Amino acid sequence: MPAGKGRIILRSGFSLAVTYEYASSRRPGVLEGCFSGKLVRLERCAFFDSMTLVCEGGREIDLTVTTYSEKLASFTGTAPRHEIEAAEQGAFPRAVA
Repeated sequence: MPAGKGRIILRSGFSLAVTYEYASSRRPGVLEGCFSGKLVRLERCAFFDSMTLVCEGGREIDLTVTTYSEKLASFTGTAPRHEIEAAEQGAFPRAVA
């Protein structure tokens, strides 16, 4: 399960430092995980809009927040298209649940 430090980028361009962890779901290209940080700094409506997690290695994941609090949020995310295609062709091992 990848984990580390990264940044959440909102559509407005505002960014916030977070720690994250995620794993592959059973659906190709879909990731599930959580991130934490000073989420109280975000307006409530920000959780209903598009956001991107930029991981410390440079990977970008488009997020949909599923639940959130002042310190922690869970999400489903979409990997970049080239990673989805590679997973469908068997280039990446899929998570076993």
